[in-house]
Amino acid sequence: MVHLSKKKLFGLASFLIVFLILSLITDLDQRILKTARAQRQGIIFNGDFEDGNLSGYYWHHNAPEVVTAPHPVRAGTYSMRSYLHRYESTHSIRTEVHVCDDDSAPANTCDNLNLGIGKEHWLGFSTYFPADYVVDKPGDGDELIFQIQAVPDPGEDWLSPIFAIYIIADEYVLISRWESGSATVWRHSWIPDRGKWTDWVIHVKLSYSSNGWMEIWYDGELVASRSGPNCFNDRQGPQIEFGIYKWPWGEGWAGPGNTDWRLLYHDEFRVGNASASYQDVAPGGVSSTPKPTPQVFISLSPGWNVTTWPNVSNYTAQTALNDIDTDCEAGTGLVIARKEQDFWEEYVAGYGGKNYDLQSNKNYSIKVSRACLWAPQ
Repeated sequence: MVHLSKKKLFGLASFLIVFLILSLITDLDQRILKTARAQRQGIIFNGDFEDGNLSGYYWHHNAPEVVTAPHPVRAGTYSMRSYLHRYESTHSIRTEVHVCDDDSAPANTCDNLNLGIGKEHWLGFSTYFPADYVVDKPGDGDELIFQIQAVPDPGEDWLSPIFAIYIIADEYVLISRWESGSATVWRHSWIPDRGKWTDWVIHVKLSYSSNGWMEIWYDGELVASRSGPNCFNDRQGPQIEFGIYKWPWGEGWAGPGNTDWRLLYHDEFRVGNASASYQDVAPGGVSSTPKPTPQVFISLSPGWNVTTWPNVSNYTAQTALNDIDTDCEAGTGLVIARKEQDFWEEYVAGYGGKNYDLQSNKNYSIKVSRACLWAPQ
């Protein structure tokens, strides 16, 4: 018979109590998670990594990993960590997952989830830049952290994604593409987002004709809204990928940049159908609510809802900026004009009383939201 001292018995009892408490906390967390999942409506893919692995995802290049504390986690217990090194990773340009058509499928064994063209979808997820995320050189250091990628018809080439969140120098650059064109729908510095989670919600109806639309929320604020075509005319709908994709690090593409490695986290990824809502896909639980959505357009001056210049030579840039600043905070006009310049390739740099260099046989418009944000055509 083994006799244990009172000290050892006390230590064993303490260990068992701590173990039971941790077990109860874990069980409670799982119940809360299951309840939250059940409350979300219209979800066709739940990829919040709370299974502790990459089930529901597959990859072609470097595989991200599912991690827990002390790594950052947006909600629950786990998040996805993507690491890429230009020279040491097996593949130098991509650590990224594809979203599967079955969120319970074993990792790397499933087919793509293809978003239906002509259908309405909601997407939500969170991103986290470490505090030491370095600003890389524009061009040689460009990358993307989320993309909706068109699937070409047989015999066609793969093209740039129909929508992506790019990291170019110190900015997020959100670009939408379709058969005959593209638009930068929003630009914003990512520097303040280092060391914290950033939440994204996308509401989109994919279409290669005029009846498409897209809305994008950034940390609960509607920052972009665009109507019109937003995908290619393909037989199959586009697929979703996220992680780190840094194509300039491919062999022979780019010279030295400001860094040779990247580390990024994703969490709380979900896809909803037309019966879902913002709250159903929003990161952090169903209690999340967006900030009030601004109406799309305001009347800036009498007769201004959409300002059009049939004869652009008589309408100077400075006049446009002054009119916008009348109804928005001083300086807003210049910010909006800069975004408008990015959107319309026909515009040239130069404000302060100079005319826009536009083709006189075309009409051009600036649209401004109630929040005095630029809204593309």
